[in-house]
Amino acid sequence: MQIQRTQENGITVLKVIGQLRSPTAPSLEAAINSILETENSLILDFSELDFLASSGIRVILSTMKKIKTQFGSLVVRNCNKVVMDVFEMTGLREILNIQ
Repeated sequence: MQIQRTQENGITVLKVIGQLRSPTAPSLEAAINSILETENSLILDFSELDFLASSGIRVILSTMKKIKTQFGSLVVRNCNKVVMDVFEMTGLREILNIQ
């Protein structure tokens, strides 16, 4: 998995490339935690995410919880069918801001 970090209108965008599973989830979590030390909003771009495992879902939920306590916003965007199916099956589509 690779993570590309960019800025868009003052908000950090993390583009996740590859597979988000147990061995790679800690890398994403560390990148997110680093950002949330100084910011309260984040965009996760999943346009090149091929696979999302339960460990990735845990990272997303943890991020959502942290951002909510900071009164910020989390946007998940550019989800392919595989990722969207996971969000639908888990009920996350109803609680995430997916664009």
